[in-house]
Amino acid sequence: MALKFKGSLTLFCILILFILPGCVGLKSLRVGTKINPDCSGKRVIDLALEKKVVASIEKENGTKLEAHLKRKLPARTNIKKHQKNNYIYYTITIPFKKINEVPDQFSGLLKNNGDTHASLTYKDQIFAISYDLKEEINLKKAFMDSIVPESIEPDTGSLDIEYWTQVPGEIRETSGTPVTADTAIWKLKTDKTYKIRTKSLLIRWWLVALTGIALLVLIGSIGVGLIRVKSSREQT
Repeated sequence: MALKFKGSLTLFCILILFILPGCVGLKSLRVGTKINPDCSGKRVIDLALEKKVVASIEKENGTKLEAHLKRKLPARTNIKKHQKNNYIYYTITIPFKKINEVPDQFSGLLKNNGDTHASLTYKDQIFAISYDLKEEINLKKAFMDSIVPESIEPDTGSLDIEYWTQVPGEIRETSGTPVTADTAIWKLKTDKTYKIRTKSLLIRWWLVALTGIALLVLIGSIGVGLIRVKSSREQT
């Protein structure tokens, strides 16, 4: 089955630009998608901001930055933060039951339906399940400028973005760099378009083992039956 959602990595980059205009204190931006075996999962955003930038934003908005972020994101969003040296690190986690839930609030940012999309194809093959995750990430300046309001002029020229995917089972094919059996990463730069793809296979080893045991029992039963038949014929 194939599942699609609007609201790819581009929208999260845009979200950062919307809520943190002129944010020259953005140290890093790391975004990832984790898919669970049942096709649920979560989108995770990690970013680090200079303390003075956070203080400026909170003073302007009259509220904590995490509270401001929560108003812009789905209700189930979880935000954690910690401080280190002169930076505040935020981890934003957006869970979803189905991939098309990520997240409806940002669909209006897209000018056209075909601008950016992601899909997950799931195939149950009895002894294994295959997953095929695709996402097109458009970070070209012309596209970003068409969405970001004219009043906001963020400097994204030097912003490097790390994107990762974590999928069930073992990765069999990816357009990124595999770092573990189930995780791949991409190093993204603005003013480019990226085609993300990760294919994996989750083998149901318990079912393979159970089937193997059942076959051994069946073969053993047949063998015992043949021996008994042979013994019975010899006695007669």
